[in-house]
Amino acid sequence: MTLIKESPGKTYIGTQEYTDEFGNKLTKVVLRVKDKKYSGRVFRVYPVMDRSGRLLKDQPDIPEAERPKYLYVVDNETNVAIWDGYTLNLEDPKDNITWGWLRHCTHIIAPSKEEARRNARCIFYVENTVEEAKKTVSMERLIIEYKSKIFRLDEKEQRDLLRCANEFIEDKTKEEVEALLLKRIDEEVEQKIVDKPGTVTFYLNNPDQRRRRILALRLIEAGKIVHDRGMYFAAGEAIASSLDELMKFLADPKRRHMVELWMQEIYGSAEMEEAPEAESDTPAVESKTKSKSKS
Repeated sequence: MTLIKESPGKTYIGTQEYTDEFGNKLTKVVLRVKDKKYSGRVFRVYPVMDRSGRLLKDQPDIPEAERPKYLYVVDNETNVAIWDGYTLNLEDPKDNITWGWLRHCTHIIAPSKEEARRNARCIFYVENTVEEAKKTVSMERLIIEYKSKIFRLDEKEQRDLLRCANEFIEDKTKEEVEALLLKRIDEEVEQKIVDKPGTVTFYLNNPDQRRRRILALRLIEAGKIVHDRGMYFAAGEAIASSLDELMKFLADPKRRHMVELWMQEIYGSAEMEEAPEAESDTPAVESKTKSKSKS
């Protein structure tokens, strides 16, 4: 690399203003490896040439006699070592000129994460720092929103929420239950599985589903429903092949009377108002059930 020591009268030449794919001005470039297997490794990169042998760079060609005037001239021997997280400050002239040739090394650096995945040869991609910052802010807001909902639940609701998400919490203190919920919120937002069935956030946002799932679990614990070899049985009859199917069975208006009897046995008459109601899409069935209960 032809890098002339700084001295009076010498300047940089060939700096540019760069933008990302969304038109945002770039002030820095951060390179990321597309696969963790490349983490910790260092790669030395040289400028590439086109078919005519001309270096691909944004710095203009400088005659040999003019080169002593400039501090940094890109040539065949120019090179740079890069690694995961390697950062170029585009407001620094040297880094700016370096990016002017490094960005043409598309055999190893892709302009985006998606492009890197499509190109088997690429090892690095350019992290979109503006979009990543927006995503980070959005994720933080989402986490705060969900955690505030957790704090509004009482201890029983918090424990039910974790049971719905298949967490064993029988021996946990109130503080441990709350800490586990907050940890699950962080993980689900980070893994982008928010509001998917089986997650804490799903049952947090769907209290009816939470109540039905708890009812299903308590019916199993009480022996009203038997879970055996992947199937669920009631009175010796197979009624579901999964917990989700069992919840649909319990929400079926045709099963309302049976479910109400089970609920009364489990919750007791004094707690019936807190027990989950079975869904009913037909008022006639509901009124018929009520008339039976009065008789």
